[in-house]
Amino acid sequence: MKNRKWLFVIISIVFFVNVVYYILLNMAQIDEIAKDRISKILSEKIGGEIAIADFTFNDRHIKIVGLSIKKDDELNLAIEQIYIEYNL
Repeated sequence: MKNRKWLFVIISIVFFVNVVYYILLNMAQIDEIAKDRISKILSEKIGGEIAIADFTFNDRHIKIVGLSIKKDDELNLAIEQIYIEYNL
């Protein structure tokens, strides 16, 4: 019977952590923060202008829509969509 108690406790903790993670991910506007940070870092590295129309980040994938990179007359790149799947 003791083993079942520990199993219930572990399952409850894992469930609680998942619920908190989901709520924080959706409420904290992580998408906007990540979008701004990625744009800033890429702009500094490339030395050009970066624009991202839409950025979605969650526990299963990263999706970037409307990525535009411009650097003077050297580089003019428009990417319609980038989709990266991963498994935590």
